[in-house]
Amino acid sequence: MVESIIIHAGAPKTATTYIQRALHANRAALAERGVYLPQAGRLELEPNAVCHHHLAWSLISPQNYPDARNPWTALREELATVDAPVVLLSSEVFSRVASKDERATLVEDAVRGLCDSVRIVYFVRNQLSLLNSLYGQRIKSFRLLYTFERHTAIYRERRLFDYEALLKPWYANDALNFTALPFSGERDVDPLQQLLTFAGIESFPHALADEDDDVNSSLGPVGIEAARLLGCYLRGLFEDFDPEEMAAKRLYRISSARAQRNGWCDESFWGWTPRAAEEIVQHFAESNDRFAHDVWGTDWTIPMPVDRKPSAVHLLDLPPPELEKVQRFVFSMGRRFSELRGGDAA
Repeated sequence: MVESIIIHAGAPKTATTYIQRALHANRAALAERGVYLPQAGRLELEPNAVCHHHLAWSLISPQNYPDARNPWTALREELATVDAPVVLLSSEVFSRVASKDERATLVEDAVRGLCDSVRIVYFVRNQLSLLNSLYGQRIKSFRLLYTFERHTAIYRERRLFDYEALLKPWYANDALNFTALPFSGERDVDPLQQLLTFAGIESFPHALADEDDDVNSSLGPVGIEAARLLGCYLRGLFEDFDPEEMAAKRLYRISSARAQRNGWCDESFWGWTPRAAEEIVQHFAESNDRFAHDVWGTDWTIPMPVDRKPSAVHLLDLPPPELEKVQRFVFSMGRRFSELRGGDAA
């Protein structure tokens, strides 16, 4: 009998892919400890990871999941046959549900039909690192084209980065068990173990099969500019280009692996100047303290890397051999995208 459902809800860029792949790699050991990882709602493009993106997407865009395609219906049918005390769902897309104020409570509504005990776990990362990391993610997945400066000017106003506004519908809800876990990014703190400890598994023999991840490796400064140029090239080459189409999602994985082989992931991109970093710290200071007092009973203590040396580059400042490598990357990935589109059409 299912006694509780735990939702690992994000945030993006807080080792979510690592956690999801580790869950899959350790699924047998977790089952022995009474943790069930449902099949319903999983992302097909990640067969070796436990990521229930369709469950979250269906709350954001229910029109895309009519009737029998509703993954929550499939989950309900699946759990009816399960005899495990803990069910664990994982998707950083639940953050996007929370970022839409009117939809935050839909998470509780959806799970309440399955189990009375709902527990949400959210990893909290400092906004400087989160904004910086998300910029790289959106550039390499072809969702953004513009500069880091413009990105931060726009996105720092988004609800996703204001933890008080984003998470209050969950942590101020007495019917929900909400836990916010600080994400440091330090290697001596295993976020998988943090999540499992919250699930009631205090000691777990960590046995992640493979930590290599070309797709989610952070781009370095040259990689950022190469991927940004590729995004522009694709939109110029194909008037109907859509980063959400299947060919684009496949190219995202191929081009990320190529960037890794080119050595463009060996150095993490960092776009802030110390002055700009201080401005962002001040921008979030009051809401961070209110959030921390409400959830942890303390002032905000997660350090902000205001002294991190910026590493952004401009393409035209690169030496000719590196610039030629970028050119080859863009043109070859453009041809690959055309091939992928042809395959999808076939």
